[in-house]
Amino acid sequence: MLKKILVLTFLIINFSLFSQNITDFLPSNAGYFLIVRNSVDYFDYLKKNTNLFYVYLEKDGLGLEDYFISLLSAAGYSSGNTLDERKIKKAINGEFLLAGKEFDLELEDIITFDPIYILEKFKSETKDIFLVWKSKEPEELLNIIASLLESSIFKQDGDLIGELRSNSGEVYFHVGNGFLILGDTRSAVEAPMRAYHGEIGRMIDSEEEAAEFVKASENYWITGYFDSDRFKIGLGLEYAFSTKRTTLFINPEGHTLAATMIQENIFLDESEKSRILGYMTSKDEALSEKYFGNYLAFFPGGSVSTLRRELSHWFDESLEPYRELADLIVEFTKKSQGVAEIFGSIVASPTSFALRLQTSVNADMNPEIQKLQEWGAKHYNTNGFEVYELKSIFEKIYFLLDKTELVITNLSPEDYLKRLSAGKKLEDNDRYVYLKNMYKTENIAEVFVNLGDIFYDLLGMKADTALLYTESMEENGNLIHSLRVY
Repeated sequence: MLKKILVLTFLIINFSLFSQNITDFLPSNAGYFLIVRNSVDYFDYLKKNTNLFYVYLEKDGLGLEDYFISLLSAAGYSSGNTLDERKIKKAINGEFLLAGKEFDLELEDIITFDPIYILEKFKSETKDIFLVWKSKEPEELLNIIASLLESSIFKQDGDLIGELRSNSGEVYFHVGNGFLILGDTRSAVEAPMRAYHGEIGRMIDSEEEAAEFVKASENYWITGYFDSDRFKIGLGLEYAFSTKRTTLFINPEGHTLAATMIQENIFLDESEKSRILGYMTSKDEALSEKYFGNYLAFFPGGSVSTLRRELSHWFDESLEPYRELADLIVEFTKKSQGVAEIFGSIVASPTSFALRLQTSVNADMNPEIQKLQEWGAKHYNTNGFEVYELKSIFEKIYFLLDKTELVITNLSPEDYLKRLSAGKKLEDNDRYVYLKNMYKTENIAEVFVNLGDIFYDLLGMKADTALLYTESMEENGNLIHSLRVY
């Protein structure tokens, strides 16, 4: 099952075939579009030059390349088509287009490369989203997709649009002269058809910014253009201002795969922009502190909404069962200064986490401590910490205070200090230093994930690979989100 799930991380960028100008299919009312080019060529490069894709694709790793080819071959065979590896690779090494009006995309939807997830959403969404790719044999590709989605093909004679029917819903399609369109509604399929034939306006003709973006993105593997806040990054800080548009560029760079997201913003209050620019720091002090686990996030302690989202990773997708506890943690954080850190292990069972804050000497934390006492927290002193041990819904939460630091963790003070003593400083972590040297020194937030440790915890497989996300802001107020893996 795990291997089947992981193979889906290999699919979105492979169903992509296009020689015409793919943006000819974009109607003027499209709210976003995503283009993927020449995936087989890029995968060959990444497999040879990046540790992550080597682990994913090679036979002595997870072997997903062979598994992917065999999966497509089996799908073709079940639909009465015989496909060899050379034919499959030739068919999928082109351009792929995803576009629509209302559908919200998230960064994880793209970096997990999962077209089956997107196609399955076609069955439940009615947001006018569509996929387009070209093939010399589009009917053959349609049969393969139908097999992968466990759907039957239905099309009446003379009707330009057919359906892929299954118990979980329908996906609509059109097979053209050398291309295939899939959509979640009939109108979603009709719109790119009409744009391509010049029957309605095209986005590239009506939006100068979109046309400029397309020209600038020709040499990238994956690119995206999103109006408003349709693209959800899900990392970094959360803000209250409006987003005008977001552009996405993904390409191999040396021994890494790099993604850059440029978020153009609208500030009604210039003081808000100044406040966020004030968050830009080098994080040097935090780098000299020890941490443990496979996940570490830095962000400004004053960003309360960001803290809530980070806490949701460790407690529950919804913080509602922990609402009062989360509110109390937020109140503690408001009285901290500088950079907040959350670190721990996100795949271990049970997970371990620690939120570490620098406290102000003059901060009055008596109201928060009084709340802990009202909730029945056990109070004692150990190892230089004043400890408040609180029984939460499912586990104990410990509040460790000394003169300069507050730590909130699900580990006992003894276990926390033991793990911290055996931990590492980021400045001594070769994986972090390698990725960090490719970014600007100052930023607002960082997230570092030791993917190698996660591979080992999940699969028992040793892999030297990691991920680093950074967020910074330009003087004009544009946020620059950078994600890099090697």
